[in-house]
Formats: sequence, structure tokens, C-alpha cells
Amino acid sequence: MSHDNFITVRQYRDAILADLITTALNDANIDVLVSGDASVLPTDTHTIKVREEDTAAALEIIERLEKY
Repeated sequence: MSHDNFITVRQYRDAILADLITTALNDANIDVLVSGDASVLPTDTHTIKVREEDTAAALEIIERLEKY
């Protein structure tokens, strides 16, 4: 998977929330890159990136999940 056209859609300090979002995006067949997921320290930032062409769909899913 080439990382050329991936853009950051969200950054979280909550590793569990980042994992839930990543799972939901994967379930929607959206390719996801996550950085910073090696630790669960509250000072770590977990960055979620998706392909540029999947941005709108990814943001729709993320915004729906963030309401809970």
C-alpha cells in the first residue's frame, strides 16, 4: 500500500477511540494508516489517515461515531 495519497483526517489522544474509529473505517472498506498506536499513554497522539478519495466517506463515519 503506497502512502502517497493518504491525508490526516483525525488525531486522538484516546487510543481506544482511535482503535474504534479505525475498525469502523476498515469495516467500510476504507484503507487506513494509523501512527502512534504503539502506546496507550495519554500523552501520545494517534493519527488516522485515509486515502484522499475516501475522505468524505471517512469523515461521515467518524462524525457519526464521535456523537456517541
